[in-house]
Amino acid sequence: MKDFPINTALTIVTVGLVVAGTGLVSPTIKGRILAKFAALAELALDRVPLSPMQRRNAPVVLPASTVRIPPSTILFNDSNGTLDHFYSALWRTEKREQGAVTRITHYGDSPTTGDLITGDVRSILQSRFGNAGDGYVLIEKPWAWYQHRGVDLFGLGWVTVTAGHPGVQDGMFGLGGGSFTGSESASSRILFRRARNSRFEVWFLRQPGGGRFTVYANGQMLGSVDTSGDAKSPGFAAFRSELPARDLLVHVDQGSVRLFGITAENPGPGVVYDSLGLNGASIVVLARAFNEAHWTEQLRHRSPDLLIVNYGTNEAGFTPFVDKGYEVELREAIRRIHAALPNSSVLIMSPMDRGQRASSSEVETMPTIPRIVNIQRRVAEESGCAFFDTFDAMGGEGTMARWYSAEPRLVAADLIHPYGNGGEIIATLFTKELLTGLARFKIQRGPESPEVVPKSPPSKEPGPTSLDSTNMDTRAVPSPIPVPHASASQTPDQADGPHQEVHAPAETRHQSHLHGKGTIIVLAAERSVSEELLAHPDSLKELIQSGLLFTVSNGTPVEIMETQGSWIKVIIMDGPMRGRSGWIAGKQVQPRIKSTAYSKR
Repeated sequence: MKDFPINTALTIVTVGLVVAGTGLVSPTIKGRILAKFAALAELALDRVPLSPMQRRNAPVVLPASTVRIPPSTILFNDSNGTLDHFYSALWRTEKREQGAVTRITHYGDSPTTGDLITGDVRSILQSRFGNAGDGYVLIEKPWAWYQHRGVDLFGLGWVTVTAGHPGVQDGMFGLGGGSFTGSESASSRILFRRARNSRFEVWFLRQPGGGRFTVYANGQMLGSVDTSGDAKSPGFAAFRSELPARDLLVHVDQGSVRLFGITAENPGPGVVYDSLGLNGASIVVLARAFNEAHWTEQLRHRSPDLLIVNYGTNEAGFTPFVDKGYEVELREAIRRIHAALPNSSVLIMSPMDRGQRASSSEVETMPTIPRIVNIQRRVAEESGCAFFDTFDAMGGEGTMARWYSAEPRLVAADLIHPYGNGGEIIATLFTKELLTGLARFKIQRGPESPEVVPKSPPSKEPGPTSLDSTNMDTRAVPSPIPVPHASASQTPDQADGPHQEVHAPAETRHQSHLHGKGTIIVLAAERSVSEELLAHPDSLKELIQSGLLFTVSNGTPVEIMETQGSWIKVIIMDGPMRGRSGWIAGKQVQPRIKSTAYSKR
């Protein structure tokens, strides 16, 4: 204790008592004088080591070369033509070609079971491209929370078994993962809130001793089906009603029948989006639980233009499986799908964030979620699939904590299942990527009428992703940046400072949707930007409206993140758009960004 500064401590205490006493004896001394003492007490000085004594040095400034902003995550990868078949079909639908129905089949776990995200994706796409029907619906509700938006389902007398359940040993669950066995008087009534379906198909199993069922639409009998057969095999019974039906009834008249589901469509053109969710499901359902030969026939009969594989949330709770078995199962599921649907596009959609409560009761991301996302990204690239990173698109680690504390809440208390408004956020992010991809596809293909193209065989070598896929970080994407206009008296070299002007050919200038001149830097292939974009004003408009174009003012400081051919990805380092990233033409990167101007003559 003899080294302790006793005299100094006594002095500090004495001064404090004097100040406090002065304020009590003479209140008029309070105010500025006491406030100065309070400010002194709050003054925080840098700590200096008592021993050994060291000379204070200026703060160390790290060299600029050691400071790096990590490249933004690739949220959406449709490179190497992985979605070309789907884009071709969707373009035909958009052109309103007769009978052009684009079919999407989405496999997932419990959020898909409740049609939470899929219902919003369906609504967005059908609002844009037309509604070709409600799609595939199970014949009965396996769980009370099974939903298909716009459809009400009432079943009676069915014995239900879902994929992975030990009650069914043959692995035959139809397309949607549910098997429903009913005897005489078993029935299902399916009510469509909008009368738009006129083509129906009942999916069932032919088997020895199979019974008979009858189908009614709006109370009128459409026909009866005998399900008997020499051996178990898939059966499909198609019916048409003269008028769109709101009320469909499937009734077992004789014996025992085994049904899977129904499809409800109309002639189109439009989009049909099947949501095939199983509560508690994992990728093992597709890799192991489904009888491969049976499932192959189901997939080929449905023949979707795009099949989406959306699992990972339930697997996240089993760390050893994630580290040792998950990738094997995922690759097996993708192998089965490619074997059944060699021409269809396939997309792996990552799980959302999944929260858990730490020992401090704070909500944190389960550490297995990012690992699952990385596995899915790699498998997608190596197996010829497109990929959408739901986890990072919604905000990455800690998102469920933020969603749970938001007002209103976006996720339930289990930190897994989104509420409706949360599901809508995911759906909007996903469809924005799909529509931007379609716009790029149309630019690259040219103005000719699209033909549905077979998908290229999977490439063993990872291909470039910058020009065929949007690598921009779309978390909290702001509205498209306004395009600065030049006055009529300005020459191209005077507007917005020095820049290089790209002129459209005379025959295409009148088609541009741009007004005046601006600094729009556009994602495009390595062909002439003016020829590619101005020849397709609708696609250009879609890209602008998507918010994924890169627009900057002259003199904006940027850092190069990566390059692909003559294109460079940069991130804005200063100003109101700091942190925004996008692609620009490589020749435009100088000490400061130079702009490319499009002019409308």
